[in-house]
Amino acid sequence: MYEEGHALPQLMHMWQIIIRHPLLFYSYRMQFVPQMVNSLNRLGLPPNCPIENRQLAVALADTIISWELHRVELVARGLKSIPGAHLATPSSIHKSTGNECSLNTAMIELLVNFLVRLALFSSDNKELSVQRLAALCVSLLKVAITLWPKIHVRFSYFEKLLHTSNGRVDSETWISQTYPHSVNVHLYSTQLLSTCLDIFLATLQGNNSFFCG
Repeated sequence: MYEEGHALPQLMHMWQIIIRHPLLFYSYRMQFVPQMVNSLNRLGLPPNCPIENRQLAVALADTIISWELHRVELVARGLKSIPGAHLATPSSIHKSTGNECSLNTAMIELLVNFLVRLALFSSDNKELSVQRLAALCVSLLKVAITLWPKIHVRFSYFEKLLHTSNGRVDSETWISQTYPHSVNVHLYSTQLLSTCLDIFLATLQGNNSFFCG
């Protein structure tokens, strides 16, 4: 199925079906999660991609995190069945509640850092519809860090964006034109600074001590 979905429109259609029926696909999620994770950056991070692509990427991240929360809950309760289990084989039901169906480190890092990157990008965007995604990404990031508190969050994304921020470029241009002899001042948008702070707080509250550049 995924081989047929390499073209972006078909891929998006396939993901839309899954995010609309997450419990239906829960027992078979590990057949899709690797490709879903790999689709996040392709869908959500290109500079000029449609807002619908970014929203779909966030919905994919939400679905993956929701599946993991459900798995953790089932394991904690010691259950061997799940909603919609009649649609799965006994072996797939057993696997769906085991640790072997949890995400590996590479998948988690890609997912978490995608949320960080899109949150920062969205908060620095001039379109209101894109800006709204920042709060949703931060909310999902908080849940993800609770699930995986030792995952790496990359500082390099902050540094790169702060150097190329739309708010900074606009502000510095205005200052240089209005006060040509003023000392260089670096200004950033309130939304971007707020999002940076939210991400830092979420990471600290998750007891995450593994930042990397």
